[in-house]
Amino acid sequence: MKAFDTHIPTKLIFGVGSISRLGDTAMQHGKKALVVTVGDDMRKYGILDKALDTLEQAGVGSVIFSDVEANPKANSVDAGVSVFNDNGCDIAIGLGGGSAMDAAKAIAMVAKNGGSVMDYMPRHPRFGVELKQTYPVICVTTTAGTGSEATWFAVITNPETHEKPGLGWPCMMPVASIIDPELMLTLPKGITAQTGADVFFHAMEAYLNQHATPYTDMVSLEAMRITKKYLPVVLERPDDIESRSWMAWANTLGGIAIVLSATCGLHAMGHSISGISDIAHGRALASVAVAFMDYTYDSCNERYANVARILGADISLPDDEAAAMCGSLIKEFLQKCEMQVTLTDVGIRPGQIPEIVDISSSSMDFCMKATLLPLEKNDITKILKASV
Repeated sequence: MKAFDTHIPTKLIFGVGSISRLGDTAMQHGKKALVVTVGDDMRKYGILDKALDTLEQAGVGSVIFSDVEANPKANSVDAGVSVFNDNGCDIAIGLGGGSAMDAAKAIAMVAKNGGSVMDYMPRHPRFGVELKQTYPVICVTTTAGTGSEATWFAVITNPETHEKPGLGWPCMMPVASIIDPELMLTLPKGITAQTGADVFFHAMEAYLNQHATPYTDMVSLEAMRITKKYLPVVLERPDDIESRSWMAWANTLGGIAIVLSATCGLHAMGHSISGISDIAHGRALASVAVAFMDYTYDSCNERYANVARILGADISLPDDEAAAMCGSLIKEFLQKCEMQVTLTDVGIRPGQIPEIVDISSSSMDFCMKATLLPLEKNDITKILKASV
């Protein structure tokens, strides 16, 4: 059996109504919180007020920072650092989807270690430095999508180069994360689909990965099974709290899987596509997933066959036949969830492919090499052209 280490330091607080525990949890780690959100959605749906009320009841001061966009940019993170420091904050709370949680992690890290978040980007002065400390972060996830509540990654876009690398050090793991499925009931159908697809891809890529371990296999396979079963249900019945709960759990499992294993070439392309176009992460992944599976499936028939069986392949089929069905089965699943499955669908033009290839190679090389079929630039080019 493959040797591996496993350590998950984040306290996971899971369940309907668990947002009520935010104040008491924050009180254990700080006295004044920077609450990071994206725009006005958290206030519009009443979630921000719930969070602020529980912080106030626990005697934790708060400052709201909502100037974060979907796919957060480096300049937004730096603005958040200034607000954090100017107001004497000592804890960051990411309230929302992956963008809010990632921004909160990045703000806390830069506030503690100094400089600009750009300093920590690839090819910048502090990229290779091993960081040991950050201000504490609590994540409150309102989507079943990114798994950020269970990772030390913060995905920040460099607005100059359109690179969207995942920054991260173990010290950036949240001290606690609240996973309250009730907060997900107000998600629009399109966002539920996009984020749900991301859950599946996180788990799938951690499984189809050079760094997979027996532990991540267990977690990844379960997350894929849950997502295949429950994502179509929540799209049909958005107020089904039981199904929302299962999707929320699959999301957290996916985060655990990728922080202990990794994502692979699909995410290398997905990050690069959304880096140049600003489209939602799940949509970017879905637009190249079919071609990615068709191109790589024979690198390990056994593992791809297991994915295919989760997606509905006949369990009696030999591994090679089941593995070859992965692309068509992914397409069927995504289309059932009303997701677009080509680059053309999401507005990417063939002329943009060279830039996507270059960004994938420059900032996401680790993920390319983590694929069971390690990918080079020419492989990425072929996959992208097949995705148009």
